[in-house]
Amino acid sequence: SYSALTALVTATLTAVRPGSYVGVAVPWSPDGIDLRYYDWRGLAFGSTFFWVMGYSVPSQVFSRCIAGGNGVKQLQHGLEGYMAYGIPATKLVLGMSWGGASWECTNFVGDTGLDYCEPPMETSLEGYRGVNCTDAVSEACGNLDNCWEKLTAPNTVYHGWDDYTKLPYFNYVTPLNGSDTKLYQVWYETPESIGHKVTLAKNMKVGGVGPWELGKLNWTKPEQVYDVWSQFCKFFDCDTYAECADGSCARGWPDKP
Repeated sequence: SYSALTALVTATLTAVRPGSYVGVAVPWSPDGIDLRYYDWRGLAFGSTFFWVMGYSVPSQVFSRCIAGGNGVKQLQHGLEGYMAYGIPATKLVLGMSWGGASWECTNFVGDTGLDYCEPPMETSLEGYRGVNCTDAVSEACGNLDNCWEKLTAPNTVYHGWDDYTKLPYFNYVTPLNGSDTKLYQVWYETPESIGHKVTLAKNMKVGGVGPWELGKLNWTKPEQVYDVWSQFCKFFDCDTYAECADGSCARGWPDKP
């Protein structure tokens, strides 16, 4: 079984190379996300840690079909679900997105300040793993920089913040003028939203935090890099780094100009 194989790999690797870690990437919740039903307890105790994939949360939407992102409340529910299996919090590492996704709003009738965007359904017979409302119909930004560049684009018409999920979003139209204009809504991450997730992990006393993925930052923009990476100080208590407003004392972080 998967659990037995994982335990064998862990035992073998730690015997050959003491101090090695074996992690298992698991969905944001143990509740059968994307039809993944595994022996969570067996996998957890047969490995060093779980990398909890706190992203693509709207891959299966069972309630009202509206655009969204990776909300803090959902991630809290997922982490609590793993703990309910008896998995220690210290075995959980919360992974978080460094990107965003754009959804077409089928309910757009001229109001560019739309808050609730109803995306098109996945129309294939089986949908996405049994569900017709899914982020499979959205288009990823690719990385944080791409998301943020659209914030000031001429066709971006509205900015919003959802205080329940602790996530920002914005609307843009294409083309800018014309009778066939379509409205899109982008749910994405910022240093603030990432900070809320890191704080959640800290408060729940999980074993660690991390990004998905490192390449989704623009490493040629040091301020962007610092603004995002410094949020992890809320978990690791690196006050010396976090309090450097200009990043000049960011020893251990990417060099500042």
